[in-house]
Amino acid sequence: MPTEVFFGEGVSRQVGERAYGLGAHALLVTGGASAKTSGALDRILPSLDDAGVTYEIFDRVDPNPTCNTLEEGGKAARACGAELVIGIGGGSPLDAAKGVAVLATNDGPAGRYFGEAPPNDPLPLIAVPTTAGTGSEVTPYAVIVDGGDKKTIRTAGIFPRFALVDPELTYSMPPHVTADTGMDALSHALEGILCACRHPAASHIGMEAVRLTLRHLRQACDRPEDADARSGMCAASLLAGIVIAQTGTELIHAMGYRLTIDFGVSHGRANAMLIPPVLRLYAPGEVMGWLCKALGGTRVSDKRTGEFLAREIEELGRDVGIEMSLGRDVSDEQLAAFAEGILANERKMANCNRRPTLDEVKAIFARVLR
Repeated sequence: MPTEVFFGEGVSRQVGERAYGLGAHALLVTGGASAKTSGALDRILPSLDDAGVTYEIFDRVDPNPTCNTLEEGGKAARACGAELVIGIGGGSPLDAAKGVAVLATNDGPAGRYFGEAPPNDPLPLIAVPTTAGTGSEVTPYAVIVDGGDKKTIRTAGIFPRFALVDPELTYSMPPHVTADTGMDALSHALEGILCACRHPAASHIGMEAVRLTLRHLRQACDRPEDADARSGMCAASLLAGIVIAQTGTELIHAMGYRLTIDFGVSHGRANAMLIPPVLRLYAPGEVMGWLCKALGGTRVSDKRTGEFLAREIEELGRDVGIEMSLGRDVSDEQLAAFAEGILANERKMANCNRRPTLDEVKAIFARVLR
């Protein structure tokens, strides 16, 4: 992982110091309100001023950024002569910043870089997360909405050079955002442990992310200014991001995108709903037994292993205000269409430790949608 990480309360005030060595003029990419609400801009702008780094602000990133957002940001970067990009915010602004860094040095449209590495190196990036969930500050992925689907730009060139993870910037997150983003981190860690591309280093890091989430997420939701809980969740998100940077994600994310695009469910909440049924599906297996044992479960049988983990996650979800089903009137035909679309995603399916059947995917969709 090439990203150099700085972690701890107050590290966001080091942005100017880190930026100075990368370029004299920066484009700050953020959402319309998140960087202001979190206090990130109040820390970052004086830091850049003190370091002599000039800047422009591109604050037109919406949740689930589109190719158009990236192209507008790329034009803004070129117009102001930016030499580096600083992403500030949750997963959407950080992912958008990565795409802007690509479009600042490469011709559009943005969609040409889904599955194709850009010919020119992107501008260097600094990532300052204001949520604890996506881990985007340490991954080479930018997830973008295109044509009613979520697609990914993936290239080593968009690993941020520096990640400044400041738990103080997460204090302003309301409980429902804390819950959603925290469950997103949990899904990253679990998928990295379960997927076909897993390996011992990632599994051990992922296990620590799972442990931290189970320990701290409830407290972070109940007491937003609890420094220990906020730090613990920032660490969980960071570690889970490190895991998926190496392993990728699998069935939970593949199915979760449909809940977000078609039903407007936030990304982390969609993943939270899908974790228990996917754990039950994958219950047989040595990995699940090891995971259960590490979390304090007694391994009596593979089936009980999966059930123990699923119940743990369901209890956590309820405690932080997440319902595990939507209660929608969805036809069998719609369920079949959703399942067929998921199974057609060969990249995601190749990373499943066991390829699910059509009926299994339909059953999971039925459980979370109805």
